[in-house]
Amino acid sequence: MTSRTNLKRPYKQVLFVGVVLVFGIALAYKYAGRQLIADFEATKAAVVSDESNNLKTAWRGILDKQNAPVDIAVYDHKTGVTTQLSNDANAQFKTASIVKVAILANLLRQHATNGTGLSNYEDELASAMIQDSDNDAATALLETEGGNTQPDALFKRLGMTHSHMDSESWGYSTTTATDQLTLLKNIFYQSRVLTDSSRTYMQGLMNNIAVDQSWGITAGLTPDATVALKMVGWQIKMAGLLTQRAILRVNNQTMLLPF
Repeated sequence: MTSRTNLKRPYKQVLFVGVVLVFGIALAYKYAGRQLIADFEATKAAVVSDESNNLKTAWRGILDKQNAPVDIAVYDHKTGVTTQLSNDANAQFKTASIVKVAILANLLRQHATNGTGLSNYEDELASAMIQDSDNDAATALLETEGGNTQPDALFKRLGMTHSHMDSESWGYSTTTATDQLTLLKNIFYQSRVLTDSSRTYMQGLMNNIAVDQSWGITAGLTPDATVALKMVGWQIKMAGLLTQRAILRVNNQTMLLPF
């Protein structure tokens, strides 16, 4: 006579095999999914790399015809890729008016450290400096910060190792395109140095500059593009050198362009 224990054993074996089979299929799908994701990321990286290389190739075609040193950098927030090219790796570029963004950023950093806010007077100066490119306002704000070299502290905190304030003339301070990208990222994305309220305040000013200050690298954009711009500056030394900084948003894609 067959015992009940012996009758149940085949069912246990079938159940065990079924569980193993299902578990094996689940693992197969899991690893196949990981491989698909890896393949997708690899393809995406290759496409982004091609786009970056194509952009640099186009830039080289222009820079090869230039005698003046040029430094270009573009950051694509969607891909996280920075494309940079310079025809003189050792060149330092005078900031002219784009340093006004750093002047304000450092003032806001000082206030945040001290637990204070901008006075009405400082707010008026900041608006004039960023929106209208008022030079006297920039000089006055630097005086409230403690002098021309005070933004160097901001550069150090942000890791902008190629940016330096000029102790006598703030317009003759020096920087590079990649350093300006670092500053823009801290203003328009996350920052451990600038508070959220400081970043929002700066974004508001840069999004609403005076009409006569809105020109240059933002020209020719489609109507759906939004622009935050600061600033246009000219330094004349044998030839005109234009320095500009902008953040562009087109079709939900954001790009930072400090030239």
